[in-house]
This record gives sequence, C-alpha cells and structure tokens, in this order.
Amino acid sequence: MALWNNVISGFDTEEETVNFGARTVAEYNGSLYETSTIATIQSAGKVTKEPNVLPSVQFSRVCIAIDKSVTIFENETCEKILLNVSFGSLITCYCISHDGIFLFVMLSNGMLYCFHLLNKGQIIFSKNITKNEDTIITIFLQNESDECTNIYLIAKSGAIYSVPQFNVKLIQSTIKAEIDVNDTLKKLAEQITCVQLFKGFSCNEVIYATAGMINKGVSIAMLSSSMLFMWPSEQYNNFNTLHYNYTKVKFFRNYIAMLGLRTDHILSLICPQTLLSVKMSFKSVSDFVIIENNDNSLCQILVLRTAGDVSTTHTLHVLSFPDFQEIFQINIPIITYLVEIMDPCAEIILYLEGINNLNSNTEYIDTIRVKIISESIPEYQLQRLLKRGQFDEAEAFAKKFNLSTESIYCAKAASLLSQFGPWAKERSDSIQLDVLISIFDKIENVQYIVECCSKALIPDYKQMRKIHLYARSRIIENTAKDKYLHLLYLINDILHKLETFHMIWGYQKNLEYYDNDTMKEWIRFSRTNFMEEYKTYLSLGEMEAATLIWTRHFLDIIKYVSIETVKDIFAVLPKKVAPFTLWPWLSHFIPTLLSFVPNAMYEIILWCCKTVKSFEKFYNTEWPQIGIDFTTKFIKLLKFEESHQSLYFHQECLNKDSNLKQLLFLIQAMSDIKKLKVNYRFTMFLDSYIGDPIEVSYMLLDKIHVDMIPNFVNTFLNQYMLNNSLQNDYVLSTYVQKTLRNSRSWWSGEEAPWEKRVVVIIDLIQNIETKLQQILEVLKKATVPWSSSITALVEKSNNFDHSLTTQIRMEYNCVPIKLVLKRYGYERIGINNKLIHRIIKENYDSMISDIQQITKNDLLLRKKAFSSCLNYYLSRANFENVMKILNCLEDEVLSYCCLQIVNYVTASLSLKTIPASLVHYIEMLGWVRLQLDALSKKCKTQSHYCKSVINNIKEITSMYHLKKIFHLTVTFKDYQIKKKDILQNYIEKLCNENMKKDESLFVIYKKVIKVADLLKLQRIDAISLLLEWTKNMDFLNYFVRCDEGQLNLTTDECQHVSKICHLILQHAKMDADIAIVMRNLCCSALCVCLDDELQSMLLLHSWVNLYQECSNKNLKHGLNTVDIKHDEISRTNWKLYNIYKDLAIAADEFLLPLFRNAIFIQQFHIAKSKHGTQCITIDKDVQNYNQINIEQSLEEFCDKMKKVKVGHNDYCLLQIVKTMYFNFCVTPNINNMLLVKIKSVYFHLLIVLLKKIISTRTFDLELSLSCLFMLSDSEACKWISVSCKSSQLDCTRHFRITMLGCEYFHLINNKTLLQLFEDNKTLHFWAQKLSKYSISYKEILTSDTAIKREILQRTMAYNDDLVSLFQEFCLDFGFDIQHCLLLYLQTVVKTWNPKLNIKNLNGKKELHIDEDEVNELRRKCNVIAAHITDKVALKNCITTVFSQINFYHYEVFIILMDLIEDKNFEHRNYFCFLQNYTRTSQPTQIEYDEWMHLHPGYTTLPTIAEWRLPFLPKIELWKLITPELNLKTYEIWLDIAPILKVQPHIICTLAIKGEVLRAWGNKHKTNKWSLCSKNSSLLNDVKKCIERMTGPDALYYGTAALYYVVNHTPPGADQVAAAKECYKYAQLSAQESIFEEGMLQKIKFKYLRFTSEHILYTHGLGNKNYLSFIENPYKLVRELYTDESIPQRYRRITDHRPNINSAVDSISQLFSINVVKLRMELLQEWLQPDFEYVKFNQSVTETLAVTTNSELNLNYDDNLLRACYIMEYGNVELSANFLISIGFGDTNEDYSPEVRYRALHVLQIIVDTVKLEDLTKRDYQTIRNYMKSLKYIGKLELLGIGYTINTFETCSKFELIQILRKTQSYSSQALIIIAQLCIDFEIYEYSLWDQNLTKLAKLLMVDVLKKILPQVRNIDIIVNSNGYLLGWEVIISEPFRKMDTYPTSEQIDNCIEALRLLYSCPVVHMLHFNDIIKYCFECQQPHLALAFLPFLNEDDTTFIVEKMKHTSNIPKILENLNNLFVNGILCIAYCNKVMQNMQEQMNS
Repeated sequence: MALWNNVISGFDTEEETVNFGARTVAEYNGSLYETSTIATIQSAGKVTKEPNVLPSVQFSRVCIAIDKSVTIFENETCEKILLNVSFGSLITCYCISHDGIFLFVMLSNGMLYCFHLLNKGQIIFSKNITKNEDTIITIFLQNESDECTNIYLIAKSGAIYSVPQFNVKLIQSTIKAEIDVNDTLKKLAEQITCVQLFKGFSCNEVIYATAGMINKGVSIAMLSSSMLFMWPSEQYNNFNTLHYNYTKVKFFRNYIAMLGLRTDHILSLICPQTLLSVKMSFKSVSDFVIIENNDNSLCQILVLRTAGDVSTTHTLHVLSFPDFQEIFQINIPIITYLVEIMDPCAEIILYLEGINNLNSNTEYIDTIRVKIISESIPEYQLQRLLKRGQFDEAEAFAKKFNLSTESIYCAKAASLLSQFGPWAKERSDSIQLDVLISIFDKIENVQYIVECCSKALIPDYKQMRKIHLYARSRIIENTAKDKYLHLLYLINDILHKLETFHMIWGYQKNLEYYDNDTMKEWIRFSRTNFMEEYKTYLSLGEMEAATLIWTRHFLDIIKYVSIETVKDIFAVLPKKVAPFTLWPWLSHFIPTLLSFVPNAMYEIILWCCKTVKSFEKFYNTEWPQIGIDFTTKFIKLLKFEESHQSLYFHQECLNKDSNLKQLLFLIQAMSDIKKLKVNYRFTMFLDSYIGDPIEVSYMLLDKIHVDMIPNFVNTFLNQYMLNNSLQNDYVLSTYVQKTLRNSRSWWSGEEAPWEKRVVVIIDLIQNIETKLQQILEVLKKATVPWSSSITALVEKSNNFDHSLTTQIRMEYNCVPIKLVLKRYGYERIGINNKLIHRIIKENYDSMISDIQQITKNDLLLRKKAFSSCLNYYLSRANFENVMKILNCLEDEVLSYCCLQIVNYVTASLSLKTIPASLVHYIEMLGWVRLQLDALSKKCKTQSHYCKSVINNIKEITSMYHLKKIFHLTVTFKDYQIKKKDILQNYIEKLCNENMKKDESLFVIYKKVIKVADLLKLQRIDAISLLLEWTKNMDFLNYFVRCDEGQLNLTTDECQHVSKICHLILQHAKMDADIAIVMRNLCCSALCVCLDDELQSMLLLHSWVNLYQECSNKNLKHGLNTVDIKHDEISRTNWKLYNIYKDLAIAADEFLLPLFRNAIFIQQFHIAKSKHGTQCITIDKDVQNYNQINIEQSLEEFCDKMKKVKVGHNDYCLLQIVKTMYFNFCVTPNINNMLLVKIKSVYFHLLIVLLKKIISTRTFDLELSLSCLFMLSDSEACKWISVSCKSSQLDCTRHFRITMLGCEYFHLINNKTLLQLFEDNKTLHFWAQKLSKYSISYKEILTSDTAIKREILQRTMAYNDDLVSLFQEFCLDFGFDIQHCLLLYLQTVVKTWNPKLNIKNLNGKKELHIDEDEVNELRRKCNVIAAHITDKVALKNCITTVFSQINFYHYEVFIILMDLIEDKNFEHRNYFCFLQNYTRTSQPTQIEYDEWMHLHPGYTTLPTIAEWRLPFLPKIELWKLITPELNLKTYEIWLDIAPILKVQPHIICTLAIKGEVLRAWGNKHKTNKWSLCSKNSSLLNDVKKCIERMTGPDALYYGTAALYYVVNHTPPGADQVAAAKECYKYAQLSAQESIFEEGMLQKIKFKYLRFTSEHILYTHGLGNKNYLSFIENPYKLVRELYTDESIPQRYRRITDHRPNINSAVDSISQLFSINVVKLRMELLQEWLQPDFEYVKFNQSVTETLAVTTNSELNLNYDDNLLRACYIMEYGNVELSANFLISIGFGDTNEDYSPEVRYRALHVLQIIVDTVKLEDLTKRDYQTIRNYMKSLKYIGKLELLGIGYTINTFETCSKFELIQILRKTQSYSSQALIIIAQLCIDFEIYEYSLWDQNLTKLAKLLMVDVLKKILPQVRNIDIIVNSNGYLLGWEVIISEPFRKMDTYPTSEQIDNCIEALRLLYSCPVVHMLHFNDIIKYCFECQQPHLALAFLPFLNEDDTTFIVEKMKHTSNIPKILENLNNLFVNGILCIAYCNKVMQNMQEQMNS
C-alpha cells in the first residue's frame, strides 16, 4: 500500500495550472462561484487499490487521512503543514483536541497514538486499546474540564471504550519545561488506562458510528446492517421493520437531531431520543456533511448528488439549516470526497478531488486535490480574460457588464511590455517601445504607468532607461497632485538602481543587451536589500561593486546602519584583500559613514588595526612599509579636521583604552619596526611590539646586537620609552633582573651568553644606586670564573663611592669561594664541614688554596679546617702534605693547628689504647716545638703561652714514651707533682716482675735510667731509689762505668748522694771502685750543698775516705780501672792548642830520599867524629859515601833543600832541617860555615812556614810566634814590618800579621812598634765589627777622622742596638758620645721604615703597621735617650728633627713627644686620629712639594702616602684635609674637630663641596637637562651633613652649602631638588639669623627658575620660547595655553601632545597663581567668537557628539578647542556647572547666544551624554534643540535679525525664511541659513529650494553645496529641481574649471574628489560634461577625462575617443587612469575596455 506523503501547499488561488486542474465557475442568482485548488497530496508509490480517504476540518485544522498516511494543515488555507506522518497499519479514525494541539490517531491494529502538533509532531504516547482483532472505527473527545479530556473509542463490534481523565495541561507544562520530557511522558503513558463501557454486539457488525452531545451528555449512534443503535440509552431501530436502511448518520451540535442518509439516497431528519425520522425532499444523494459553528452562527449542509450513471460530473448543493434553502450549486468531478468542517472560522467549503495521473500507470487515483469553493465578481472574470490575452473578449465582456476599458489598455500594455523581457523569443526594438509608450499615453492612471515601467524587464539598458524616464516625465506632469510625489521617489529610485546595476554589470561585462542571467540578477538587484547586497559583494571581494552600491544608495543603506551593522560589514570582508583593492571602497565608505554615524569610528579604527596587522602575515616582504602607507592614507580618510570628527577624536583621546589610541600606537609601532629593520637589522612581530611596553623593551634588548646596544638605547629605545612614559633606568634595571631570573645559576657552565649584554646595559643606567644594585645582582648570578666583561664591570663599580660598592667588593671576594663550591659540587649546599672533608679527601693540587678561600672570611672555620686537614693526613702518615699545609699557614692558624696537634696527642694519651696514628703526631711534635718557638719570637704577646706549650710538648713526648714503651699512663698532674712516686712505683713493679723473669740487672738499670730521663729526674735519684729497693751495688757500678755517670749535681740532689753513700756504707762489701765512686759523689756534693748541709756532708766525706783507705789495699801497685777512667775523663777537660800539620795530601816521593840523606849525613858526621875519616857504610841500600867529603855533601844537601819545591810539605821539611840543625849545633867540632849554611836553610824554611801560616784558612798564632822566636829579633821585626806593608791589600793577612806583631812586640816589650800594631789591631777590630753594616775593611783601615764620622753615621741607619757599639767606637776613636747619640737618635727616627701590612677587609685595603715595630722603635729611642745626659740638648734635638721626620710616621712623633715629655694632648690626639684614619683622596701638590723638599732625591711619594695624610703643622690644616672631606668621612673629622680647633660647619661645608665635585665634576656646565634624578642619595647625604652643623649660624652655612650644591649640580631633577632644599633652608635661616641682603631673593629666583624649567622639560615644553617667559609666570601660563599642540591634537594625529594642564597646575602651584580663576578668565575670553574671522560658509548646527544628516558641520576655532582642553582637566563637574550657568542662563545678558552655544559645545565635549543630562536636568533632545536655537539666533544676529530662545522656537520657520529671502537675498550667509533651516525643519517647498540652490550655485559656494546636496538627495521634489541640478554642475565642474594648464597636485586632488562625488549624484544622467572634458584635455589630464566615460552620452564618448586617437603616450595615460582606482575612482575597467576597443579599431 502506497504512502501518501508528497504534499504540496501554499498555492495562489488566482493561478491555473495543469496540476491544479481547471477552474470551475458557476453563476447562480447573479453571483459567481468558482473552485480552486489550495493543496495536493500525492502517493509516493504505485497505488494498487482504491485509497481509503478520511477528510475533515476540526477546529480549523484540515485533516486528511489516506490509507496509512495522515496530513494535518495549520488552517483552512492549507499553506502550512503541521504534520505528515505514515504508519505501518491502516488508519481507521482520528480526532483533534478542542485547542488544536493534540492529534489522536487510531490504527487498524488497535494502536492509539497521540501527537503534539505544535512540537513537530512529537509522540506523547502510544497504547494498544484492543488487544483482539476488533477494529476501532470512531474516536470522540469530551472535555471534562480545562485540564482533562475523556477519549471515547467505538469498535466495529459495537464495543465502546474510554480513556478517562487524559491530563492535557500536565503534558503541555511538561513539554514547555523542557526538563526530563521523555521520562515524564513515559511515566504519564504508563498511567493511561482504557476502560470498556459497552461490550458491543455478538453478531452485528457496526458499519458506521458517530457521537454527539445531547443534554450535556455523550450520545453514540451506531449503524449496522440491521439496526440503528443508541448508547447509552440502548434504544435501537430495527431495519427489518423498515423498507430502507441507513448508511450514514450525523449529530447536529446545536440541535437535538440527527441527519441520516438512507440506502435509497434520500436524506432523513432523525430524532436521537425517539429515533423517529422525517424524509427530506432531496433525492439521488450520494453523500452529505454538516458544517456547523459551536455558537450556532452557521449551519449548512453539503449534499452531493449524482446526475446519472453515465454522467461525468456530480452536483454539489449547499443548503442552509434548518430551512433547507439552497444557497448555490456547482458541478464537481465524480471522484469527490466531502469534507466535514467542525466549528469553521469563516464560511468556507472544502472538498477533495481524486485524480489519476496518466503517467503513473495505475487505474486508481494517485492524487488528491484539496479544493475550495468561493464567491467571485465580474471584474475578476475580466481580469482572467486579460490574463489569457483575450483582449477582444475582455472588451466585449466589459461592455456586457458595463466595465471600464482602462484595465484593458493596462493589460495590453503589460502584455506588450512582457515581449521586451529577456525570455521573449525575439529581441524587441525601438518601434515596439514606441508602441508601448503610445498605449501608455491612453492610460490615465499614472500610478499604473509608473508601476509598469518600474517592473519592466527590458534587456536593452537604453530602452529600459528610456521607459523609466518616460514614467518620470508623466509624474512630473502631474506634480500638482501630491499623491504622485511618492511615485516620483519610486521611479527615481528604480532609475538610480538601474544606473547602478549597469555600472556593475553593464560596464563590467560591457553589455548593452542583458542576457537571461543578467536580467535575473537585475530582478534580484531591484528588489534586494541594499545593505545585504552590499555585504554580499564585500564578502565576495568585489570591492568596486560594493563601493558603487554604497555610494549611490547611501541614503537607502544608512537608515539601517548601526554599530552592529558596521561590525557585520567589516566581518564579511575577506581576510586577504589587497590594500590596492581596498582603497576605492575605503575612500567612499569611511567619510560618508562617519558623516552620519560618527560613533562608528570605534569599529572603523578597530577594523583598520586588525587589517593592518594582517598585512604582516600576507605581505611579509613589504612589511611594515605597506602598513605605514595604509594607515597614513587611512588617517586622512577619517578627516579629523572636520568638526564632528574632531569632537570624536578628542573624546577618544581622553579614553585611555580607545581604538584611536590603539591605531596611533599601531602607526608608531610600524614606524618603529621599520626603523628596527632598516637601522638595526632585526625584525619584530607587530603583536609582540604592541604589547606591554615593558615586555617590548625587553624583547628589543634581547634582539639587538650587543655591539649596537649603546647607540640603540640612546636613540631608539629612549624615544620609545619616552613615548610610553617609561623611565630609562627602570626599564634597563628590570630587564637585567628579568634576564637574571631566566638565567641559570652561577655554577652552571662557563661564561653565560647574557653577561656581555647585561654589562653593556648596566653601563647605560644613569642612577648610580640603581646601577650598582644591578651590578650586585649580576655578580650574584654571573658564572664563575668571571668573564672579562664581568670583571671590567666590577672595576668600573669601584669608581663609585657608594655603600653598595662594599657589597660588590664582597661579592668579588666570594668568586674564589664560588669556584671552590662549584669544583666540589657544593654550589647548592654552601660551606659546611662536609665540604671541607670533601676537599681534604679529594686532595687536589689546589686543596690548600681551596680551604683558604672558603674560610678566608671565617678565621675560626679556617683554623678548624686546616686542623682537620692535618689530622686527616697525619693519621695516614702523609708527612709531605702535612708539611706542605703547615708551611703555607699564617701565624695565627699555624699556632692553632700546632696546639690542636698537641691537644690531640694529649687527649689520645688519656685513652686506654693509644691510636696507631699517634706515632705520626709524636713525630710532628718536634717540628711543632720549633714553630711555636719561632712564633713566640714573632709575637711577644703570645711568647709566654707558646713557651708553656713548648714545655708541655716535652712533657707530652715523655708521657707518650712512658705509655708506649713502659706502659705507664701518666697524667699532666702526676707528671708535675708525682714524678718520684711514679718512678718508685715503676722500680718496685719492675723489680718484682724481673725477679720472676730473671732478667739481667743491666736491663733493669737501663729501663730505670730511661724512665728517670723521661720523667726529667736526675739519674742519681733513680739510682738512689733503685739501690734503696734492691740493695744491689751492681747498679752503682753500672752507673759509674757508663757514659751517663758524668755527674752534674744540683743542690737538691745532695740528699740523694748522702742516702746512696749511707746505703753503701751500711750494706756494700769493701770495694775500691765503689769507694772511689763514693769519694767523687761526696766531692761533687760538697761543691753544691747548702750551708746547713755542709757539716753532714763533711762528716760523710770523712767516712768515705776511711772506707777508701780500707778498701784500697793494692793502691800502690797501680791505678785500677776506675782511676784510669777517671784520668781519661780528666784529660778531656785539658785546654791544648792544635799543632800545625801539613795538608792531608799523599807525601811526595822526594821526601823519603831527603829524609834518608839528612839521617845519613848526620850519622856519617857522628861516625866520622868518632872514627876518623874512614869510610863507614851505614846501610846497604844507601849510597856508599866512601872517600866523600862531608862538607861537600852537606852543601849539596843545603842547596838541594833551598831549591826543592815546598808545596804542602813545608812543615815536614822544616822538621827535617830543624832536627839536622839542632843536632849539628850540639855536635862538637862542627864547621861553622856548614852550620851557617844549615841555619840559612832553616831560616828560609821558617819564613816559608810563616807565610804559609799567615795565608792558611785557620790562623795558628802560637805556631807563628814560635817561628818568630826561632828567628833573630832583627830578622823577626824586619819580616813583620815588610809583611805588614806588603799585605795591606789583603785584609785577612794584614789582620793576622797585625795580631802576630802585637803579640810578638808585647812579648819582646817593644812599645814603639807595639803601639803601631795596636792601632792597626783596633782598626781591624772595627773593620770586622762593622763589616755587617756594609763597611769595608779597606774603608776602615784607610779612614781618617772625617771618614770615620761618616762611617759612624752610616752605621746609625741600621736597626741593631748600636748604643754600646757607638760608645766603644767613640771611645776608641775619640768622638763625643753625647753628640753621637743625638745624631743616632735623629737618624733612627728619620730612617725608620716600618713594614707596611696591607690587609683587605671586605674588599677595602687598609694599612697596618706592626705594633712590635713601633714598640721596638720606642724601646730603641728610649735606650738612646737614657744614655743622653744633656736633656736640654735632647729636647732641642727633637724639636729640630720634628720638621725632618717622615710626616706620614705619626708613631715617631708620638715617641719623640714621649721622650721630651711633651704634654700637648691636641697633637697627641691628632696623631692618634691620623693613625686610625685611612685617607680617601689623592695626594695634593702641597704634599708633593713638601716631600720633595724633605727628600730631594725622591721623585715620587712613599707608598704610605696612599693611606696616610701628612702631618705638616706649618701648612694650614684646611688645605690638607679639604680633599679628604666628603660625605663619607665628614663624621670622622667632626669627632676630631674640637681638637683641631675647626668649626663643624667648615668641615661639613668642605665635605659637601668635596662630595659634589667628586660626584658631578664639571657636569654642571652641560646644557642637557636631566628629567630624572641620577644621584638622589647625594642630596639626602648632604642634608644629613648639614644637620650636623652646630651653632647659631648653622642654617646660614647649611644654606650656603646647598647653594654651592645647586650651582655645581648638572641641570635637571637633581638640581631642582637641591634648589628646593636650598630655598627651604634659606627661609629658615632668614628667620633665625641675619641674612645677606638680596641673598634670599637670589636663592628664591634660582629655585623658581630651575623648578619651572624642570616642569617645562618634564612636560615636553622645554623650548626657548617658553623658557624665556619663566620670569613672568602669568605670561608663561597664557603662552602655554596658546601652544599649537592643543588644537592640533583635536584635528590630527600628532606625537606632540604635552600635558599642558598638568604643567600649568605645577607652575601655578609654584608661583601661587589662582589657576581656577585664571582658567575661568581664559575660558570667557575663548568663548567669545572672533567675528572678524567667522566663517559663514560653515554649518550653523553642531549639537552633540552624534550629528544627524540635517546637521552641517564646521571646524571649531582654536580658542574653542583650548576651552575644551582646560575644562576637561581637574574638577570636571565644577567646570561643567560653570559652563551650564553660561549656556542655560537665559536671564544672563552678559553672554551672547554664540558664547552660550560655544559654552554648551564645550560642555558636551568634556562630559558624556548621561552625565550631561544629569547635570543639566534636561534630556538629550532638549539640549540638542536648545543648542540649535542658540546657533541660529547667533547667526541671525549677525544678519541684524534679533530673536530670543522662546521667540525663535515659537516662530514660523517658513515665515523666517521668507523674511531672510526678502531682506537678505544679497547675503550668501543668509542663503546658507535658509538651506539649513529648510533641512532642520523639513521645509521642502520646490520653488524655495530651487531658487536658494540656484543662488548658491551662482555664487560658486562649492563647499556649502557639497554638504547640502547629499543631505537632500532623497527628497525627490528637490532632486528634480533646476537648482539641484545646477548645484551638482558647480560641484563637479568648478574644480576642473580652476585647473591651471599645468595643474598642481592640490588642484588634481580637488578634481579627483569631484569625480568621487559624481558616483553619489542622483542626477548624474542630467549633467553635462563636455566643458569638463575640454578642461581635462586643455590641462593635459586626459586620464581624468577618461574617468568620466561611465557617465557620458554617446557624443561625449565619441569626442573622447577621437581625442585619444590623436594622443600619443596612451600607455602613460592608461597608467595614470589605473592609478585613479586607488583614489576611489570606479569603473576603471570599463574605461580601459573602451580604450582597448579604440586601439583595436585603430590597429585594424
């Protein structure tokens, strides 16, 4: 079964088509009735059987159910379909609720559906009513209440069901709430129940059922084949009793009756109560329906009758009820379904017509038409004839019914007009158009003609334009009839649209004849909403078409324009549109839009900003120049110089977040980006650059190359910061901080990339404190080791004298520490004990330096660190590292470490078990002792402590050995006081143990002696104890025999000797050795014992002697071993001299033969003397001397001895000769000659030996004397004298000879020579003694008295104690010792040169002189002074030497003062002060001069001068201390000021001057003004210093000091601050003390001038003009308010926008000017109009910020803008009230209307609309009208016509205009006023406007016409006037007429502007351009002539073409033509096409 869901509705009943069927018309009783189709329902598939159709109209809803589909229409018109739904089963019945909302549908399967028609057919519920096969055939609704409805269902079986209480209201509320709708509906469906009311029939099947209301109860009638049954009465009528049956019955709503159709096709009226019937007269009835209203206003019966079986039509009769009168009848098709209408809203009749579409290939109907029957009139029929083109029939019909033929001509014209359409088969020609116009001439209805022409669709543009012009002419002919005026607007509008359309389509495609598509486009275009069309073209990027629409239809569009519309316009623009294509649109769109919607400025600028930003993305290569060019031209389009835009511009400027400011900022940003790109070679994204200025500054500094930073900051960045109100120092410092925050820590990596950049930037920070703070922060973050740039930065910071430099130095000192932390990975942890242990453990080469670095600021930590380090390596026996560490430690740390070693050993000894490593510590104790000994000598204060530790070391060592070797644990206390107890206990223990072990006694002895030695006890004590315990004398023998037995007793040990002796005497056996020992002990004891012990010792000695006598029985036989030993020991104490020996070299070979010859000669001579001359052989190995002469042999021997080379055998040879000589001397009968020869050899060898002894290394005086005494006296004296003279050059030999001579001559008692040699000996003594003082021997030996004095003085320069030396020297050489000592004292104090110890404390170097050196000098001076007896001479000497002493050595002065007991405490305190003071300045020239005078040989000052000031009492003190005085040192000098007798104010003044000079130098001579403070702390320090001044004149001197500061501070903020403080002090000083005359005024003048300059400079007003008025502040303020920037900021974009109000406030406050009064005076002056320069050609109306199209605008004069400027500042409400009092003061005659108008105008600028209404208590429109009236009154007064507000507002404006025309017809100003009055008060009288515009045109008032004509172009009566046309002629032609032969750019721009206006001209088709074209060619601007082509007629176009054919350089002309596109000239493509065609014709 096909579904019927193809529904078509919404047909026009006037149309007839095949689908709708033929229209049926019936005439009945003089009326026409016709049928028409209003909807169709078609099957979706093939229909296979006759459909089941159930139509009805229920509560205005047209319902049609066909088989399984149901369609619900909204109402009887069937235009809207509410529901079309299909089911799976056949629809048996349906119904609609009384409110038309719910549809209930019953299906053949028993399912009941409920739909919500108004909610898109939502299913409310579905429920199965009959679960069996019983089909429901009827459904009926009963409204029980407003909320509930009962549903009745009648089945085919006759069963009746009910769904009670269906809650309609609840379902509606659920759907409306839209919350959990589905769940709620589901629950409601579950609650629906079905109740069976009647069981039905068992055998009869109901074929029809209906329900109705009878007596407010439900009554149901059911038809079966056998009866009519009523329920609930259960009455029935059995058909078996009748001759007919009923096939259909229906209840009447308002009658208790039923109408039934019988089987014999007759209608019967049935009573529902009695079931009785009445037969009606109608027969052949096939169907019927009842149409009845609920209110019984209508009740009709539709009866369908059949004409016969063969008839193709049926007849529908409409009967009234209850009279059954026939209303009309009409023929209808056979297949017709009547529609029951329940409660119709109108008298309508519907039926359904079934048809079969022949193309559907089915025999059943497949389409249902919904037909409506309506009544018609003859005119309608006539119209139908005309529509069919049956004009003749129509004319006959008109005559029949006496109708007018006007409509026939109209129809004929319309038919002919349709032939012109684009769909016509043939193209129309001009003849047909003429025929059409002739027909129009017969038509009197102008409106119809206009409508026909306006709807004409003629493809030919010219013909269409012609026909519209005809319509326009017909309207103008009837202009007397006002009813046609609106038609004029219509035709003009269409004509205007047609021209626009042709410009877009015709010119674009070069079409004269439109095709079908173009005509469709025209139809759409003519009907379109131009705003939407405009947006469409914009969205497509067709900017030229959009521009044409906007320009030509501006007034049609603008009335729909709002801010939201503007947003939409900009939103539809394509994102990527070339700027070139935008300009034509912008040049037309922006100015016109702003003229009517000034508030759109916000969106315009916003779009501009967005568009310009997009250029960066789309035109990257041309960026940012493309953006700059775009915004530059865009700003010109905004026309800020115009009044209404100036107003907006100003208000936007007041708004900090306005788009205008964003645009200005954008322009500036692009300009800056261009500079960055060109000058600095880096790019910047716009979004980044227009962000937060601070962040932008950071990005700029990140991007710029490091080397370019200084130039970049000083040029570009400084200007950028100034533009954005940023401070240079703040930006740079915060950038540094940001960089540091984003950087890694100092321990990360090597040199950080930001370091160099940051260093350069810090150098550009001006404020010293800020700069140093940033340096400090950088140093904390800089990677270590520092780079060269960071190091240079630190060096620069040291040049500043600021507290932060100390922290910088500390940070500098921390760098090595950071390096150490970094090296060991402790950078995040810091310094702690673990780090120290880590350093020690790693044992790098830098370990020692690392520890020193991390502990350099913590002495205690350093001590502990090195102590730990030593412990670590000592415990590992690493003595190399230990010694390396100890050798590099300073004294204090070394002392601590040594003590810690000692303490460690001490602590370890207290342990039960000694640590294994303790032995290494013990090994170090010896070195520790040496170091402590050296430290005790260096530091006298610690010497006692060091010595005590040294002693402890010895004891500790002993204690260690006692514990280690002998296992004796000894404490210090025991070691000190219990030594003997320890030893005694040890002996006892040892003896007990050894007895068990049987150990030898000698071992015991050795152990005891070792323990005694360790305990520092005498060994004899140990022996005493040992003997006492053991009674074994062997121990004493061991003691005697061993080397240790050498006794050296003390007094205390005598008792031990006595004890030992008594023990021996009592217990020992007789032993001689022991006896001798006892005797020796007693002897030693007797030598040292005390007096009271002497007697007992003597007694003991006697007993010992007795014991010895008894024991020494064998004494006579020889000494025993003890005696021998004793003798040997005695001999060792003998004093003997060494004998000279030969050098230890092997003897030469010749000595032995010589020795043998000497022996042989001697033996031979002895033998000969005994035995004669016979030869004697002595030895077989010796040569046989037989027969040899002895004398000859001896001579040969002597000669040989003389000739022999002595060498190192001199002593041996002498011994040989000496032996021979003495042997011969005692030999008798010796030949004297031989003896003389031997003696000569002997003396020769003696001399040789003497020389050798004198020259040897060790001089043997005794041997030399022996040799001399072997010589004769003469020989000896001669040799000594000769040797003394010959050895003068050899000091050593000379000294030895001198000593030898002294001894020799002393022994021989030769006093003469003795004195000589004694003198030489003295010289040698002093030469030797003075040699260590660099005095040479030669110098002393050859010196005379003068040289000796010089030597004495030279010796005095040495630091030794030389007093005794000088005493001896003076005594030996006869000098005056007192004079020598005085000279020595002078030399000592003058040559004292202490060691300068420079210590670095927190980065600051300080000088320290060792106190020991000072004490040593003091001691030496005291010693010298003590030996000087003449104290007067001493005092004189010291007084004299005072001026010769090094004036930096204050210690010397103090010592000398002490020597002479000088009590000058002032000098003493001054010296003490200088000692503790470290100078800060460089030495002065005076200092240099004094030093050179004192030390002529020096060229530079000593090193100490770097730290100390000179003591020069002869020089004025202030000259010396002035360089020292500054704000860091003055407090120190103030403390010493009383001693120096210097007043505090002098010190403070000098300090301030010094600091100022140091800080500023010569910078005060610069002319550059500093806007910010560079050294703010300086002035604060100056003020603190001034506060320290005391005395009555302190304020005076403070003022003077500040005045100096003012004069020497660079111009700028610092100088102003100083001047302010100076003036403050001057005022206080003038009150409390006598002030110099005129000084206060002078200071005040400087204060006021500098402050004024600073105000001007800080506000950007520091030009010479304003600076010259500072002395006259009133004039200055007035000059400031005349600054040209005030009006400029309202008219154009300018960077120069100084805050003059703020500057004036500051200056007024400074000079105590009443600024409020001043501004009010200026305001009143500026509000006065300058009549001399009043521009009457400006608008007379300027009301509020928003102007209407009737308001003309004018430019405000500068004074008005200045008034706005001053009133917007400060208390705006106060200013507003003042302006209100002026503007609305009607009774105030002091102000003219113009002034009042201007006051209100200023008011509207400075406050917004809401505030304005609140302050004035008037609404917007009232204020606006009031201002308009004021403006008119003012203008009229100028024309001599006086009005008040009331008279003007109440007067007739038309009469006023007439007065002006009569009295002021000569005045151009009057013409302007007339035109504006007509516009404002809507006076559109044709002649008035025509004459007025004509006069304006004749006066060539172009600017006025430009403003007036566009405002009235929508007023058709004016547009069609000659004056309007003439006005446009003037506007267009005048610029061209004024062009020169060689026009200027301004003239060309004026012509282009006129061309742009031409596109908006509504009468462009009536203008004449031939003169303009000629002007263009005459002025050589042919491209301008070409731009007129779209507006020219054929003649003018031909003229141009012909001209161009004879013109050369056409490409250049075309280029210029194309360039006009950017300037807003449109249709350039058409012009180019014309030229292209021309060139093609020329080429062909």
